[in-house]
Amino acid sequence: MDNSEYIELLIAAYKDMTQKKEIERTREELLRVFEAEADAKRQKAQALIDSMVRLKKELARFKLSYDCLAKKTNQRVPAIEDYIRNTESKIRMISFKKNRRQK
Repeated sequence: MDNSEYIELLIAAYKDMTQKKEIERTREELLRVFEAEADAKRQKAQALIDSMVRLKKELARFKLSYDCLAKKTNQRVPAIEDYIRNTESKIRMISFKKNRRQK
C-alpha cells in the first residue's frame, strides 16, 4: 500500500467515526424530545384530572346546598337543574378528553 491508500483509509475511518458520533448524538436528542413530549402529555392529563376533581367537588357541594333549599321550599328550579346537568356534561367531556389524549 502506498501513502495515498493509507490516507484514503484514514479519511474513510474518520468519516465513519464522525458519522457514528453524529448518529448517536441525533438518537440521544430524539430520545430527549420523546421524553419531553411524554412529560407534556402527562402534565396535560394531570391538569385535566385536577379540573375534573375540582368540578366534581364544587358540584357535590352545590347539589347539597340546592337539595337542602329545595326540600325547605318544596320546589325545584329548572334553571338550576339545567346548570347541574351542564356541569355534569362538562365533567364527562373533560374525562373524554383526558382518556383520548392518553392513547
